[in-house]
Amino acid sequence: MSTLLTIVVPTRNRLDLLRECLKSIPSGPEAARLIVVDDASDDGTAEWLRTLTDAGVEALSLPSQLGAPQARNRGLARVATPFVLFLDDDDLLVPSGVDRLTDLLVRHPHAVAAIGRGVEFQENGDREDRLEPVRTTVASVFPEVLAGWCPQVGQAVLRTGAIRSVGGWTSHLEVCDDYDLWLRIAALGPVVLDPVLTVEVRMHAGQHGQYKDAEYKLCTAKGLSRLAARQAKAPLTTTRIHLAAWNRHLARQWEERGHRFAAAASYASALALAPELRRSVVMGPELRNGLRRALRNGLRRALRRG
Repeated sequence: MSTLLTIVVPTRNRLDLLRECLKSIPSGPEAARLIVVDDASDDGTAEWLRTLTDAGVEALSLPSQLGAPQARNRGLARVATPFVLFLDDDDLLVPSGVDRLTDLLVRHPHAVAAIGRGVEFQENGDREDRLEPVRTTVASVFPEVLAGWCPQVGQAVLRTGAIRSVGGWTSHLEVCDDYDLWLRIAALGPVVLDPVLTVEVRMHAGQHGQYKDAEYKLCTAKGLSRLAARQAKAPLTTTRIHLAAWNRHLARQWEERGHRFAAAASYASALALAPELRRSVVMGPELRNGLRRALRNGLRRALRRG
């Protein structure tokens, strides 16, 4: 099989953004296959997709709107390659990064996925790195995901068999469907982590759909994390990780309010409670940097007052 990877792009009523998205995906006999699932768009998307002539592109138009998770599942059902990557229709792929992840997954046959780095960009050109791996390693990321880390879908190349074994995307979730998937994938086995840039995530007003309430999303994520913790049947470990995640959340709140030493104490508690997060190439650097930053800023403030 010359092509190892299929990219699945669900879309609905974003024709202009979809055109940009597809331009970022390479074409040709050695490139990835592409499956675009049109979720009953009414903006001319289906008609435009029918004009595409590339043999490596398959377009599927759904007769009624099912939502992005179910659209991804329809695309997944048509995947015939060993690896799959899901890409949102408003994001841009970095092909060299995806090639790197695919190669890493070939070299590590016991890994269920390979996760790279994503960057968020605003329409005004501002860019911000997402929480990401800082070096290459093979490890379980279940502690990080349980603590709230959710890689962007375009950051990861997945084994097709792995995502099928966990049932694909949960279609009834209104938010956090990507977090739900990562909790199930991360519980399967180790992943390859690498700091290569794989996706540019567009930030814009229309991307969150009907549910823009951050508290609603946080509540849903907490419920999913608690369910995954119960299913893991390791109550002491998962409780420690949840306590560390709570301290991480508190630390960032204390920093925003200007309480540097309280933030430092919360960062230190998170590091002490969960050695898994302390050793992590994703959350470990963030927690250690946060502790140093809070202490440094707190001392500077104290000296100025003194």
